Amino acid sequence: MEKMWTVQKIIEEIDRDNLMLYVGCGVELDKRIENRIVLFTHELKRSGAPSVLLDMAKVLVKMEYTVFLIADEDGGLLEDFIRYGVNVIRVDDVTGQTDVGLRERVNRAVQAKSDLHISIHQNAFGDVAPNDITGTETFYHLDEESRRLADKITANMARNMGRNNRMAKSANELNLFIPREMTKQGIPSVLAEGINMFNEEDVRYMMTEKYANDYAEAVIEAIVKQYNLIYK
Repeated sequence: MEKMWTVQKIIEEIDRDNLMLYVGCGVELDKRIENRIVLFTHELKRSGAPSVLLDMAKVLVKMEYTVFLIADEDGGLLEDFIRYGVNVIRVDDVTGQTDVGLRERVNRAVQAKSDLHISIHQNAFGDVAPNDITGTETFYHLDEESRRLADKITANMARNMGRNNRMAKSANELNLFIPREMTKQGIPSVLAEGINMFNEEDVRYMMTEKYANDYAEAVIEAIVKQYNLIYK
């Protein structure tokens, strides 16, 4: 019979660089993890993108995924992620003396051997601010699996948020680092852009719990549909 693996033991297996770890307590798994999803956030404040990620994480954990959150800064949502069973990994220098670059963040994330990578952003477009431009869009790097998922996410966001569908776009010409490098590692990757931070109406919506739920559900529904999963 295979031994029980605690979350702490699993983290030790993926932790090769002595990262600063925050691990939920009392969670045990009866098999080696196969369905892993890594989420990224630049901060853990109670703001737009981190709140969206928290809602996503809740659903993914309920669907029996093992969720890792790569976090660049501490903040008020840390305990919430831990409480819902997310394994939080800090990749910043907690002394604040150095900045951890994108390459190092990707290297550390790849150690978790994620099956899928989705990056949650809020958009900022237009030459002047404020402006009336709105809409949702996503970016992917070359591979067909990422493109199909990006299409689904963008369509779902536009529907849920009642905004224009600015479509899924290839990140090849923009040379976006994270989608490019994750794809090189064989991990499908989509960078999602929510609504426009330069649009005053969008900002008011962005600050609501409904927006976080609408965004999270759009992404989760796309993942469920693409990979024929069961939405629990």
